[in-house]
Amino acid sequence: MKQFIKTYGSNTTIMGLLVFLVSFGSLGGALISQYFFNMHPCVLCIYQRWPHGIAIVLGLIILFIGTQQPKPAAFLLFLANIVYAIGAGIAFFHVGVEHEWWEGTKGCGIPQAPAGDFEAFKEAILNAPLASCKDIPFQLFGISMAGYNAIICAGMAIITLIGSVLVIRRANKVL
Repeated sequence: MKQFIKTYGSNTTIMGLLVFLVSFGSLGGALISQYFFNMHPCVLCIYQRWPHGIAIVLGLIILFIGTQQPKPAAFLLFLANIVYAIGAGIAFFHVGVEHEWWEGTKGCGIPQAPAGDFEAFKEAILNAPLASCKDIPFQLFGISMAGYNAIICAGMAIITLIGSVLVIRRANKVL
């Protein structure tokens, strides 16, 4: 197992492809659930998509420069680690909102408008998020989509951190 991790974790092509495919699959799954299964995203769902979009770009760059320039590729893997850690934090926050452990962001709630001001009320409704952050439109084994995203992002944060260390060690001929 240790040799497997050293061999594949220090390979920039494999790491770049892994970053790209995991984020492409996660973002693709979110978009498919939105456009084909009518699961409208809340504001936190939208925030969770950004780290995957950034990771897709990082994964592609790592794929293209990794074999010729392993040290910059290791740095990009470390950036992917930070991006995934942020993604895990956003997703975990969303899970907490879903389970009512804490309040969501201002965009998560029902629109508020002054009493008697119809135009303000109309504007608040028209600018309201498509779904409440507390709603859980889909669960599998008791885990929401935000929960799975937290698990995926946390796992990828660990993998990309290990990968960045192994790639730089291989580039410095320590591995």
